Amino acid sequence: MAYKVVYTAEEFLKRQFDLADNHGTDYDNHYPKNLLYRKAFDLYTADCWNEIKAQIWGFDPNEPIGTYVKQNPETGLGDWNGWTILQCCGGISKDLTTCIPAEFLLSIKKDHAGTFIGEKVIDGKTYNVLEMTSDWEHKFQYSYMDEKTGYRYKYKGAPSRMKTIWGWHGKLPWIDYSKEEDVLAVDGWWGMATTRYTQKMLCTVIDGIISSQPSRNKKYLPNAETTSWKFQLIGASGSQMIKALQKLIGTEADGFFGKASVTALQNFLKAKGFYNDECDGYMGSNTVKAWQRYVNAYFRGI
Repeated sequence: MAYKVVYTAEEFLKRQFDLADNHGTDYDNHYPKNLLYRKAFDLYTADCWNEIKAQIWGFDPNEPIGTYVKQNPETGLGDWNGWTILQCCGGISKDLTTCIPAEFLLSIKKDHAGTFIGEKVIDGKTYNVLEMTSDWEHKFQYSYMDEKTGYRYKYKGAPSRMKTIWGWHGKLPWIDYSKEEDVLAVDGWWGMATTRYTQKMLCTVIDGIISSQPSRNKKYLPNAETTSWKFQLIGASGSQMIKALQKLIGTEADGFFGKASVTALQNFLKAKGFYNDECDGYMGSNTVKAWQRYVNAYFRGI
């Protein structure tokens, strides 16, 4: 099946933000009101995935979505439900920590869709999803997804969550994600690729190796791959990259990455909004994923 790319990720998000910020919207899943423009009120009515389809189709404000043919000849996008749309996506995954902006979200029950937007702060509250929903304010609105659990909240730190849970994400084939693509796979393992990009970011020698670490620290680094991290029983002299990293995260720059440095890294990432687990001094999968997301955000200029 051939699909036509119609927007960059940035362009698609701009359209989504414009609809949320500058127009009246109302959730409605009854044909033909599942996408209808009420000009007198500047009001768009839609359900969750029809809003997304309409953006890709060009959002004709004068036509309900049901008037389109089963498959739009311009884009190759059909008048499909969320599950069918997901099957068209690339990089489909249940690991929500790997979402990048403008990706398609689908709930575990396959009955609700949204757009991941990356973290966006409005009036002191943090959001990362846009969705047309009857929850909260019955409109196209910002919300927050816990990327670890998929739980939906009105905003980050809100006291209660909705029963619908996000289950999948994927890259829509009608959108060019090339400028949003991560330089690192967010896989939770710190190997040579993560080291190289960390070295590049910190302006140290780029060789993929973290040299001369004491073996006693290895227990605090369960997700450090020994292809990249070099541990030794005696005579460890430390790493220049680790010194630069320690300066960045605000801890003693001795070149040895142990429990205190891991804790400092976790606190640093938590303060930046990339980490939401316990700061326990053990560099497990969630800590490494948070660092990989931070590095990706750095190279995307976020």
